[in-house]
Amino acid sequence: CEMGVIQKDNNRLNPRYYSFDSHVENREREIHRRIGEALMIHGDMTMTQLAIKVGCNGGGNRSQVVDALNDLKREGFIRLGERSRWRWCA
Repeated sequence: CEMGVIQKDNNRLNPRYYSFDSHVENREREIHRRIGEALMIHGDMTMTQLAIKVGCNGGGNRSQVVDALNDLKREGFIRLGERSRWRWCA
């Protein structure tokens, strides 16, 4: 890692090592599913409302919501609408 030949993920308990050339796909986690379900059931929501609904509001948990929102946006499942509200697109 120090020489820049390989990289590791952010998992502290069981880190995995990858070559810098390899592309690592994010897979669906529970938070992705819970955000999708909340948007489908309750409609457009802000990030704070989503964090409260999925139970990740506080401390370092908010970063999990931000990461999941970015993943879902990149995959085309959600988009940012009016007044900073996330909307389910799929």
